Amino acid sequence: MEITSVKNSQIQTLRALSRDHDARAAASAFLAEGEHMVSEAIACGSADLVLLDKARSDRYARLLSSLPESVPLVYTTEQVLSAVCDTRTPQGIVARCRIPDHFPAPRFPGFHVMLNAVQDPGNVGTILRTMDAAGFDTLYIDSRTADPYSPKCTRATMGGIFRIRVLRFPSLEEPIMQMKRLGAPVLSGDLQGSDLFARPPLPGKGACLLIGNEGSGLEPQIKALSDLRVRIPMPGGAESLNASVSAGILIYDLVREALNP
Repeated sequence: MEITSVKNSQIQTLRALSRDHDARAAASAFLAEGEHMVSEAIACGSADLVLLDKARSDRYARLLSSLPESVPLVYTTEQVLSAVCDTRTPQGIVARCRIPDHFPAPRFPGFHVMLNAVQDPGNVGTILRTMDAAGFDTLYIDSRTADPYSPKCTRATMGGIFRIRVLRFPSLEEPIMQMKRLGAPVLSGDLQGSDLFARPPLPGKGACLLIGNEGSGLEPQIKALSDLRVRIPMPGGAESLNASVSAGILIYDLVREALNP
């Protein structure tokens, strides 16, 4: 099949998935842009359509050899792909993907991250990528957190979006209380917290890590639910760290403890 018009209805639908959270939610689908993300989508069985710049067919011949026969391949033009994709210079290939509902078993089941109004898609995607690398379980987000399935976010995950379960709640209070009932300690990053490097071992099974807004941190009612608030030492001149950097340090501190009980 070949589509060469940006006015084609299927192209307009794909364009909406790239730009509109509501369209992604309604379709339970999102776009994976570029060679790496399309390869991940195919490998994870999430891709249900691939759109390819016909002029780049030779470049992607090896990748497309792994495309199941049941997944339609649509040839198009550079102009059409530019209209669909979020990036300024598309790589010539994009996949429509179903929002995953099956995931590989995590290395550390019961280790979760919750995001409270983290609004930068790049931060959300990088945190999800770090969770994937660390073998964490589930990412919980509230209604004020950036959409993990937006193009900027999915690119930042480097494929982690296909391996980490994402659950959205209007507020994090309900899932936090559920974690507490299950006996998982709730840890939060806090500039007024105790020294991370001096923290005691966590009791219970698993852990829940809270990460707050880039500018204002955790909402007071969310922070109040923490069992332990920790501060990452900053002996240099900076007063704070990027949200995804902070999350990465805290995630790997939990990995360190899990690997060395």
